[in-house]
Amino acid sequence: DLWSSSLLMTPEGKETIVKGHKDWLQAGSNIVTTVTYQCHSLTKIIDDKKMAEMLRDGVQMAQRAISESTRDQTDNNDKDVFVVASMGCYGGALADGSEYTGNYGTITEQDLLDFHRLKTKVLLEQQPDGVALETVPCVMECRAFVSLLKELQQQQQPDQTLPACWISLACHNGDELNDGSKLEDALEAIHQADPQAEFIQAIGINCCDSGYIASLVKRIVTYMAKNTKGQNRGILIYPNSGEEW
Repeated sequence: DLWSSSLLMTPEGKETIVKGHKDWLQAGSNIVTTVTYQCHSLTKIIDDKKMAEMLRDGVQMAQRAISESTRDQTDNNDKDVFVVASMGCYGGALADGSEYTGNYGTITEQDLLDFHRLKTKVLLEQQPDGVALETVPCVMECRAFVSLLKELQQQQQPDQTLPACWISLACHNGDELNDGSKLEDALEAIHQADPQAEFIQAIGINCCDSGYIASLVKRIVTYMAKNTKGQNRGILIYPNSGEEW
């Protein structure tokens, strides 16, 4: 229940979210990801106005948890605590397991860019420290998100930059995304679209069996060593405990 964005729909749920964030902070976490992965209006169960409200509340709940945290502020390791706004992939909005298959049908790259635009803009307005596009099962969605970030950067004031962003990929084995694409194809697409790591500062693996992580990270490191010429991105790994959809 703590994972679901539905908690953002009630006052009681919001208090539960804040408590959950505080538990992670107390345990030593220095990044809090918002409970906004499932915020979308694609199915029209909620409208765009309500979705935007939930996205804003998600960031504010995380920011509030940090400000109210009882962590020992004298600990040098507690100096930097960050809020990263979580965004689910297109497949996560379909509620049919598409994030685990990458089966997006006839959807185009432009469709994906349009799908993520409103969510990203609302989240950025709340000034999180970072934005995460998570459980991405296909290469096309990686390209679409970088294109969107470039578009949004052009809309910023000359002295403004976007916060740090990461893309976290969903893989079904040790070398492929969930749609069967090679991991290296996704890395290459991100690198070609953003060769200087201006928009995507880290690449991750999430929501997959932990047994695949060693192979996947090795492939990421190998790709970076051969291709990025000093523009290495951070690497994030947050697998699950082996559940299958």
